[in-house]
Amino acid sequence: MSSLFRIIVVSPQVIDNIVTCYSSQVKPRRNQIRIGGSLILLILPIIWFGNGSPSTKLGIIFGLTAWIIIGSWFFVAYPIGGYSHAAFHLTLHLPLAYYLFIASSHLDSSIQQMEEAACILMEAGKL
Repeated sequence: MSSLFRIIVVSPQVIDNIVTCYSSQVKPRRNQIRIGGSLILLILPIIWFGNGSPSTKLGIIFGLTAWIIIGSWFFVAYPIGGYSHAAFHLTLHLPLAYYLFIASSHLDSSIQQMEEAACILMEAGKL
C-alpha cells in the first residue's frame, strides 16, 4: 500500500517540482509551500501505515512539527546570517532521521529484518 501511495500521490508532486525548477519566475512563497508539502508527503506514509501505538504516532507528529517550526524560523527570519540555511537543514534533517527511524522500526518488514540482524549478531557473539 505504501508503494501505491508513493506512485499515486508523491510522483506527480515530484514531477511538478522538477518542471517548476526550470521556471523563469521564482516565487518564494510557492517554494516554501512546496517544501512543506514534500515534508508532509515524506512523513505521512510511515505514520499512516506504521504499526506503532497511537501515542508513538502522536509523539512523532508533535516532535516533527516542533522541529519543522524551529527550522522554518531559521529559514524565514535568517537570525544568524548565512549560517541560518545550514541551521535550517540541521534542525530538520537530524530530528527527521531520528523520528523516521522510530516510526519505520514499527513496520512489519522492519521488525522481521531487525530480528534477523539480532540473530546474526548473537551467532557471531557480538550481542
